[in-house]
Amino acid sequence: MQLKNFQSNAIDSLKDTFYKLWQGGNKGVPLVFKSPTGSGKTIMMAEFLHRISGEASFDADKAFLWISKGDLANQSKQKLEQYYNDGIPWTNCLDLNNLNNGYLKKNEVFFVNWEKIVSKSKDNRKLRTEGESNTTFDKFIKNTHEKNRELVLIIDESHLNLERDLAQEIVNIINPRIAIHVSATPRNIPNSDDELDLKAGYVRVNHADVVAEGLIKESVQIMPKEEIEALDKNHKDLDELLIDLALEKQKVLKLAYEELGLNINPLILIQLPNDEQENQATDGQNKLEFSKEYLINNGIHESEIAIWLSDRKENLDNIVKNSAIEKVLIFKQAAATGWDCPRAQILVSFREIRNPEFRVQVLGRILRMPEAKHYANNLLNHSY
Repeated sequence: MQLKNFQSNAIDSLKDTFYKLWQGGNKGVPLVFKSPTGSGKTIMMAEFLHRISGEASFDADKAFLWISKGDLANQSKQKLEQYYNDGIPWTNCLDLNNLNNGYLKKNEVFFVNWEKIVSKSKDNRKLRTEGESNTTFDKFIKNTHEKNRELVLIIDESHLNLERDLAQEIVNIINPRIAIHVSATPRNIPNSDDELDLKAGYVRVNHADVVAEGLIKESVQIMPKEEIEALDKNHKDLDELLIDLALEKQKVLKLAYEELGLNINPLILIQLPNDEQENQATDGQNKLEFSKEYLINNGIHESEIAIWLSDRKENLDNIVKNSAIEKVLIFKQAAATGWDCPRAQILVSFREIRNPEFRVQVLGRILRMPEAKHYANNLLNHSY
């Protein structure tokens, strides 16, 4: 896989910073890696791990523990396996199915779902300390340390993790030499004194560099409420008008792709409000019922509407493909972080987002370019 220039530069910076922190000798040192959504953070981390494990000048006895939220751990494992199988034979990528290996060998990468090890549920307590198998997670980590092998902790989407005392307890058990915090919106940026004293590290990828390489869109064009209302000629309900505008924009974008000979179906994301606001919808319906019914009444077939909620999932199997038939995805939070669907280009949000971090993550879902390049028709180089 050919890396972009900014990716190669970021990997070099990560490697140099990592080496300096390692030589500093401190334990539990945070290395914050901030890079925009759509910049290829997982691929950069894959290449970074490959480089620091294959150089003769740095042959430290170490292994890697990669922690993500929800299904992101499995997605990241699959991406690394694919990357290494594309001509970079390197190491084993493991998960909880490999606990009976007993410990991590040098340079192995172990992927785990964060909730699995911080939850107090009965099943997860068994995973931690009461397992019937020979090795629980805690013992697996302890055995690795007893081999005098250092652990490097990689916290993917770190803004979602490390929020509770129990989470810090897990970090203490892992006792990493270096903890790499990967996020587009990290919560804690090291200060310059800590960097100089080798108590922390910080590597940042510039948003403009990712845009210049064509991986993400040039901008998100946001329509203010006043402009939307000014367009309302029929005194429609605002919710209906928002969906009308999204459907119209989708038709324009679809035609623009077709004129370039591309089979790309631009996806509309409809973000539902939180539960407290759920009943503040049209004619007594909640926003989910309203949105789905209104879409169907406006020519969108039920099979073209995907739903991704914690307790309801419909038509999601092929939705990330550029040519997928689904035209709309209705969600609350599930798609807000780590979900990679480059054809997503239009967002209708019925949710007032006060948290700037969450706002950046949500908008990040519509920033990727479908073919990782910009087009001659500039209309396609923006999201809406």
